[in-house]
Parts: sequence; C-alpha cells; structure tokens
Amino acid sequence: MSVIDIKGEKCCILDDYTSDDSVPFEAAEYWYLDLFIIILDDMDGVFSSAKQKYMVLEYPSYTEVTINNTINDCIWSVPYMAYLFQKNGTKRYKSIKSIVKFYNEQIESHKELLDELENYRFYHMGISDYEKKEGRHYIEYKISARQPDKWKCYYIQEHYITQIDSLGLLNLADPEGLHSYRYYPLNSKYDIRNDEIYFDNKHLSSNVVYLIKSSYNKLMQYSNAITNKYLKYKLQGLIFKIDIVGFTKLYNKIADQMKSFDESGKEIAIHFVAGLSSIFENRMREFGVYQYTIEGDGITGVLPFENRNEIALILECITEIKKDIDGLAEKVGESICLRVALTSGEYFYGKLAGLSSSKQVSGEIFITLSRMDQFLQEYIGTNKEFLKTGIIICLNEQLYLDNIKILQDMKYTKVHSKEKYRETIIKSKLIYKED
Repeated sequence: MSVIDIKGEKCCILDDYTSDDSVPFEAAEYWYLDLFIIILDDMDGVFSSAKQKYMVLEYPSYTEVTINNTINDCIWSVPYMAYLFQKNGTKRYKSIKSIVKFYNEQIESHKELLDELENYRFYHMGISDYEKKEGRHYIEYKISARQPDKWKCYYIQEHYITQIDSLGLLNLADPEGLHSYRYYPLNSKYDIRNDEIYFDNKHLSSNVVYLIKSSYNKLMQYSNAITNKYLKYKLQGLIFKIDIVGFTKLYNKIADQMKSFDESGKEIAIHFVAGLSSIFENRMREFGVYQYTIEGDGITGVLPFENRNEIALILECITEIKKDIDGLAEKVGESICLRVALTSGEYFYGKLAGLSSSKQVSGEIFITLSRMDQFLQEYIGTNKEFLKTGIIICLNEQLYLDNIKILQDMKYTKVHSKEKYRETIIKSKLIYKED
C-alpha cells in the first residue's frame, strides 16, 4: 500500500489513484455533496455581442476575519445540498478502498433522506418543475475552505438541471437581487491565479474548477434560456433626484477646520458622507422607497404608483431628509438647501444590461429628469437668494396641477415655469419651501 503524495496540494481526486493507495491523514469529516449545475443562456443580451451563458453561483460562507481586519477568501459554489456522514465506532479509513466502501454503504442507507433534502433544496430556490441529467461522481480529498487546518473527504455527485419551470427561471434570474445569486460567464477568459479560478476577486470551489476544466462542452449543452421578460419590469411611478446645494463647500469646510484627537478633518469629512448615505438609506426604507441609487451627496430613485398618495409620501420623505442633514450641517455652523427634480412616467426596473448586471432603473423619462435637474441647478446659480431656501423643487407640470392642494398644505410656493430646456420638453413648475 502506498501513501499518495500531496506535497503542496490543497485538493486531490481519489478516483485518480488505485484502491490500494492510502491518504496521508485520515479525513476529519466525510461529506456527501449534490452539485446542482444550472446554466442560464442570456438569449437577448443588450446587444448581439453581449449574448452569454452563465453558471449560477452562490457564496455560502465567509471565513473568519483576520487579525489585520481583512476578510479571508472563501469560495464560490454552485447551488448544492450537503450532508455529513457520521462514522460508527473508532474505525479509521485511510485506504481509498475503505473510503469508497464507507461512502457506498452510507449513500445506500441514506437514499430516501438524500432525496428529501434535494426536494427541499429546490423548493427553497423556488423551482418546482425541472429535469435532471446525471453527471459524474467522484471523491475529493482536500483542505477545508472554512477550516484550513483540516483535511476532509467530499463525495461529489453532479446534476445538470434543465427544463426549469417559468417561475423557477424568474427566481434564478432574480431581477431585484433578492436571492443574491451570481452568474459566472462561461464564454469569457478565466481569471487564473496559482491554479485557482477567480470571479469577483473570490475563487471558485475546487469542484466547480474541476467541472469547468473537464466538462465545458456539457456546460454549454445543458443550458436554460433566459429572456428579457425574466429580467426587467415596465412600471409607472414618481422619478426623483435629490442633491445638496453647495455640498463641496460644506465638505471642504469640514475637511479644513475640523479635527479630533485621533482623526483628521478629511477622515471626519468621510464620516460625514457616510452619515448622508445612512440618512438616505434610513428615510428611503421608512417611506417604502426601494428603487434608488445613492450618489455621495445625492440620490436618484423611483417610487412606483401603488395608490399610496405617492406625491405626499415623497415630499414628506424629502422634508425628513432635510431635517436629518440639517442636524449634521449645524455642527459646523452651516445650513443646507436641497435641490429636487421630480417627475412621473414610465420606466424599466431590473437587470437592464443582462443577467449578470445589477438592478437598475432606466427609460426616456430619466433624460427629462436630468434636464429638469440641470435647469434647476442653473436657475439657482443665477438666483442666489434660493440658496437660503430650505427645499426647491423642479416639478412636472401635471403633477403640480394634480396636487396643488397638497403642495399648499405643505407650504410650497410657485415661483417660475419652464416649458423646454436644451431642446428637451420638461413642462415644469419651480416651487420652494422655506425652513
């Protein structure tokens, strides 16, 4: 009996050795893994050249943070089901023959349980109907990603998942980013470092690397078509952009004039920006706005129409944001003015740039919103008295006409009208509210 040589190796496939060979260290644990290999074919893409096939990945666990406060690499994995087989008594398994025999006995005796766990796994992923093509099975002997001081055994069974039901495809496409799947592009060049394949600066699990290197043709063959209907919605709603007038001046004053025993002014200024992001996040959540992007000193977002009196809701939200930011600005003896562009219309929401993109919003209405914001910025620049105003809004004319009573009750005053700005029809009213 010979002991397999693992010098410098983190992982080896026991199937590559003879049954009479043995491992140098007994495995600390014996795991069974069902790998559910799901390939999504982004049929539409944004442009024809963007068409791509992706492998669905998850990031099951972080490892411990190091003493230097950095995050250790763990692994990307395909969706999987794992079960730990318990050894009986004190018997040790070091020969490959004994390890294989142990696994065969355990798999046979746990067959019904493993089937139940697979059903539960697909229920959790939101997939109710699918077909399954069996891939290879093999045994990995490797250093644990989560416990790098231990060698463990993993019996790997590959399953290619095809013919997924429409609701399952929607759950996998995850247009709102709620499931936190990631999508590995199979047509792209690999990011290889020290024989490991990296994706988004984290490495793939050894079994996924083995899959890519040895079964690429099968990965391309067993794919599930994804079209735009699974990636984006068409909605109607309020579209807004909020900015702090004179933010740069305020930031520079903090950076130049403030300091503490252990932080410079610039470090305090960075905390100030983080405080703004926290204010935006908290107020958006409080008022039920979940489609937005924070841009340092401002925020752009949408509030879909759901019969919630959205105009009053967003104006109250803006008022509360103003109060919160005032609380920060007062600490440096400053007051602030909020500049707001607010309109309504049709827009798209979801993964607009394809399967691997993040959730976002888009549509022609955002061009109008941008022009409204540019006009308002220019107007304030030539009418400095509004810098002392609490909130000034460039508001879509129809919204203004439909909500005059609400605006009056909230103490907003109309000061100007604008039909067109830089060849873009904006049909807007300028309104303001003093502190």
